[in-house]
Amino acid sequence: MLYGVAVAAVCVCFFGYALLECGSIIVRTAAAHIGMNAAGAAFEKILSAVKRTFIFLYPPILGALLSAGRIEEMYASIFLSCLCGLLACALVFALRARLSSWFVLVISEFGAGKSAVSAILHGVKSLVVIQSGASSDRLVTRVVVNRLDPRVIAMSAWVYFTYSSSIFLVNCIAAFAPQYNAVILQSVGFFNGLGTIMLALLLDPILARNLDSRNDLEASAEAIIGGQAISYGVLSPLLFGLLFLISDRQV
Repeated sequence: MLYGVAVAAVCVCFFGYALLECGSIIVRTAAAHIGMNAAGAAFEKILSAVKRTFIFLYPPILGALLSAGRIEEMYASIFLSCLCGLLACALVFALRARLSSWFVLVISEFGAGKSAVSAILHGVKSLVVIQSGASSDRLVTRVVVNRLDPRVIAMSAWVYFTYSSSIFLVNCIAAFAPQYNAVILQSVGFFNGLGTIMLALLLDPILARNLDSRNDLEASAEAIIGGQAISYGVLSPLLFGLLFLISDRQV
């Protein structure tokens, strides 16, 4: 029972991380639609701060499962987290127009002089209006799937594979050498930092350039989210499935 709760907790945390990661892309494109890129960056940092809370929550749980010798439960939490990440991408992609509309409202209120908290609360009160289909000249309502750049999708897939799978990978490696757990688990910061560097060098400049030029805003966001989905739904399961097969599932 306790280990089942631990698995569920890892999945919930990863779902929250993936949801906010996708949402941070939407908030920047929404801000670009109304020419408020700096404000969009500020709200992206808010989402990133909350996102990092989720990132810091689940590694201790994975470490506890590893230390208790519950290798099968550890892998179960990894596979289910990949599924949760894929669901988060699908959810954001399906609701991208509504989310963009909501962020436009929030950022517009912030630009009108409200604090970030007040703007967010105003957006929460406006959720019912948006869901009812009320129109506004500030709302972004296009829901068509744009022509996506396969290079951006591939780049996004590998970047997020490195960035989001590092914590899982470190725990899997530690399972093969339990006597060095204390040392191996400390390397999670290195792999996560490597993913952050890749994100900053490869994806952020492309998105920033498109935001400044207001060129292919939706296509850029959709390609990046699509790459995340490939990372969670294809690359990560393949890697961890292979590691699971060659592991003896004992510590």
